[in-house]
Amino acid sequence: MNLLLYIAPMAALILLPFSLYNEGNVARITLEKAKTDPFIILLLIGNATVAYLVNLTNFLVTKHTSALTLQVLGNAKAALAAFVSVMVFRNPVTMTGVTGFAVTIMGIVLYSEAKKRSKITTY
Repeated sequence: MNLLLYIAPMAALILLPFSLYNEGNVARITLEKAKTDPFIILLLIGNATVAYLVNLTNFLVTKHTSALTLQVLGNAKAALAAFVSVMVFRNPVTMTGVTGFAVTIMGIVLYSEAKKRSKITTY
């Protein structure tokens, strides 16, 4: 929590000038739309809450496991998202993509087995 408390304001200070430069008058447009449709404010608060929870979850996973486990979970999430994309939206998959999926899944399984074996040998 402390790390998030220090990182979030610095990230906002660093990213705010770039976003204002790249997106122009997005703040004015958002405020104008919020005056006519207050649901936008609820969406922005919901978005900020989800972003906070994602960061908090990442920090907690890292605290209770390791940074490597967090990266393996990230790779699993990416492979799952690609699989769902193929199944739901019927996106075409190249042989290179299939090979990438296979290597990713194989790496996840091997990491999982290595974790199980290391727990068995430590007890």
